[in-house]
Amino acid sequence: MKDSTILQLSVFVMGLIASMNSYVYSAEQDKTYSQLNVLHIVDEPSTAFWFFKSLHEQAETQFTLTSIHGVSRAASRLEEEDYDAVFIHLKCDDDYNLDDIGIIKGKTAEIAIVAIAHSFQQNYIDLLFKAGVDDYIRSSDVTTPLLPRLVSYAVERKKSNLRLSTISTQDSVTGLSNREFFISELQKHINNPLRPNAITAVMLLDLDQFKYINDAHGHSLGDHLLRNVADRLKGAMRQTDVIARVGGDEFLILLSDMPNLDSIKRIAKNLLDVLAQAVNFQGKAVFTTASIGIATRDTDKEGVETLLKHADIAMYTAKQQGGNRYTFFTRDQQVAASLRTSLEAELHKAIEQEDFFLTFQPQVNAESNTLHGAEVLIRWKHPQHGILSPGEFIPILESTGLIAPVTEWVIYTAIREWEALIEQGIIKDNCELSINLSPRFLSHPSFKSVLNKIGGLSEQAKQHIHFEITENLFVDPENNIDNLRYIKECGFKLSMDDFGTGYSSLSYLK
Repeated sequence: MKDSTILQLSVFVMGLIASMNSYVYSAEQDKTYSQLNVLHIVDEPSTAFWFFKSLHEQAETQFTLTSIHGVSRAASRLEEEDYDAVFIHLKCDDDYNLDDIGIIKGKTAEIAIVAIAHSFQQNYIDLLFKAGVDDYIRSSDVTTPLLPRLVSYAVERKKSNLRLSTISTQDSVTGLSNREFFISELQKHINNPLRPNAITAVMLLDLDQFKYINDAHGHSLGDHLLRNVADRLKGAMRQTDVIARVGGDEFLILLSDMPNLDSIKRIAKNLLDVLAQAVNFQGKAVFTTASIGIATRDTDKEGVETLLKHADIAMYTAKQQGGNRYTFFTRDQQVAASLRTSLEAELHKAIEQEDFFLTFQPQVNAESNTLHGAEVLIRWKHPQHGILSPGEFIPILESTGLIAPVTEWVIYTAIREWEALIEQGIIKDNCELSINLSPRFLSHPSFKSVLNKIGGLSEQAKQHIHFEITENLFVDPENNIDNLRYIKECGFKLSMDDFGTGYSSLSYLK
């Protein structure tokens, strides 16, 4: 028999090893039919014979054994046929180089690779696992009665590891990939030397107002919404795109080999349209939109962390602009993000030092040219950056939880200063005062107590105070309706700001 001869040896034996915890097979156990397809890479023809002889004499499992000489021939065979396990002989003189194991590993990641080795020094075993083997056995074990058991064990352990690997790289709620898998795939894509000359883009998608929906209706609806979003994303994206849920209501999407920026824009626009559709849950229609940040890889210097950071900055910009939109990362956004980080640290000090002040934006009756009222606006007198407008720090107050004490200060201060203007005769007592309320403050535990503290105003004065709310509040109308009614019960008026920019719905308005 020549070394180059392929020995196709098949052994058919009934029964499957019933217990993985015992090395003794019990003939009394129920037997089932199974087949394991094993590829045996031999160093010489005699080793093929002894491997076959052991399986033939001892096997309780049905095997199909293919013995072949040479790694290159084995690699070709792996391209033609599926195997459950590959056993490869390693001589003492390293006749099979460890690089050859990498060749076999590169052909398939789903089969068990078992080295049949002579040397069992720890450093050598470490090299075997580093090269890619899943297990190893002694060369003397080729003739042991336990060989069939070793083969079955190697295959089952590989399958178990693959299942664990799937679990560790999969999001349990949506079934999408998780952050670790996404980062791994993005790194592979960046490192691919054969990557075509096309655009690589990372999208970070964050659901608008998801926290309100989750808090109002519970995690059952929240999880249902996340699964629905995941299904919509999979239906809208290409098979080659990588989609992952990376925590909470955030999703990452890897767009590879994009021809131009316009194609990325079309995908982002389509995603916004798809996600804007209502989700039905137990007879209720739930609406949500998304903010999408997009980062493209413009140079080879931009690695995984840089792309993710840029996508996050762009997403925050989209959310700050009102949500339900996509934004590409720009260097100006990075400067703004750096400023935002420093402002967040300084906001606590600003509250303590009372660096905030109010301005009143007049509302004039166009017909009579008389003052109708004013909307109170907060400003921050920053020691380094000068006067900052609300758009530069209100989102930070909301995200840090500082919105409650600041809003309380705004309400008390605005009413006090407004009454002073009336007493001085600067404005009439029938002029309207409008005060903006953040949805975050409306759901804060201190909301009702703040209104109670200003409850001593005259009924006439209350009738001229308007609390303005944005329509984003109506993403969770059932949970907030009690607070809206409480404003009316306290004698104040309600008005809506920016209607039509987000969750515009006449049914919600009613």
